[in-house]
Amino acid sequence: MKCPRTGEALVKRTFGDLEVDVSVGCGGIWFDQFELSKVKHKHQELGELIVEQLRKHANPFLDTAPRLRCPRDTDVVMMRRYFSPKRQIEIDECPKCGGIWLDAGELEGIRDLFGGSTDRVRATDEFVTSVMSSPEVQAYERESENLRSKLQGIGAILGRSSVFDDHG
Repeated sequence: MKCPRTGEALVKRTFGDLEVDVSVGCGGIWFDQFELSKVKHKHQELGELIVEQLRKHANPFLDTAPRLRCPRDTDVVMMRRYFSPKRQIEIDECPKCGGIWLDAGELEGIRDLFGGSTDRVRATDEFVTSVMSSPEVQAYERESENLRSKLQGIGAILGRSSVFDDHG
């Protein structure tokens, strides 16, 4: 496989029971589907070994803006998405094979996002709170309440105490 950033051959590196493909030209790393989950949390020591290795190859002058082709499925352009609800780190993921490309520094950033399960729960709670307090959700709730009031008025006209007896 070739580095999607530099075009150089990726180098296979083994860390414990995990074999990954590293770019010595840019410090990027390829994770096959589900491999990232083995190193993304701070308490996973294997991840720190990989981060230290990648730092040696980081290229701060590399343009990371262009979209990438999957190093495994070279005919597929990878999707860009945020790794977590915190929306701080954007990763490249192949929609065909599920592999993930991380540019230099992104694995370290991901590991910093979530020190442990408490941090993940807190981040999820913050995300849900921000979505639920958004103007769009607030408008939807107002519309729903207005509709509910109208339906109750129609129910009263028809002689029903509540049109929501069966459905909440």
